Amino acid sequence: MDVTRVGDSLRIHAKEDITATGVDALRKAVLNELKEGISEVCLDLADVEMIDSTGISLLISIQNSLSSKGGRLKLDNTSDDITQMFKLMRLDRHFKVNPREG
Repeated sequence: MDVTRVGDSLRIHAKEDITATGVDALRKAVLNELKEGISEVCLDLADVEMIDSTGISLLISIQNSLSSKGGRLKLDNTSDDITQMFKLMRLDRHFKVNPREG
């Protein structure tokens, strides 16, 4: 996972699926930065093919924490399957979802 902070924005390039076995590192990275006052998280999912229920719970938790500060979670480069999952669950109303191009 690559983490870059610019001002009050955090960009994270996830290098693996967001599942129960791998959410701890993402959770720690975001929670540490939330304490430092970030208001936006952009999660690049170009290398992610699967998000399980634990991963979805983490994303919802991140969004809730950010929205309480007037911020927002953005998901970039989502696969077709992940994009459809968010639409079916209506989570695309809570996160800004930008599908992969091409």
